[in-house]
Amino acid sequence: MRRAGRSEGDIRRRRSSLRAGVSPRQEVRTAVSAELLPYAGTMSEMPVQDAKDHLSEVISRATSTGEVIYLTDHGERLAAIMPAERAAVLDGLLAVEEFEAEHGPIPADEARKAHDVLVREGVITD
Repeated sequence: MRRAGRSEGDIRRRRSSLRAGVSPRQEVRTAVSAELLPYAGTMSEMPVQDAKDHLSEVISRATSTGEVIYLTDHGERLAAIMPAERAAVLDGLLAVEEFEAEHGPIPADEARKAHDVLVREGVITD
């Protein structure tokens, strides 16, 4: 899988891991780790009222820096604002885990078919 901005080395490593028999689940975890690693440690908290008063600035900060901003009420985290692409990566990981919990591991040939559909639909680039 390739998203805009991924290096050719990342692509080659992923392709070779598929040929080497790495499971689709391991492949997804590797991809998710690569997506989230640049954001490690970039989290902050903000009271809900402050975020409400400055929502456009909070959204701009999250999208420009990749930061996760937790919204709190009396110190308790209630929600988070994060870049949409980061949320999509997390959604994808959760979807794979839910599917595998219900149906078992995804066979490699099915994972490749799904990959081909995502490329064809323009969701990812190969």
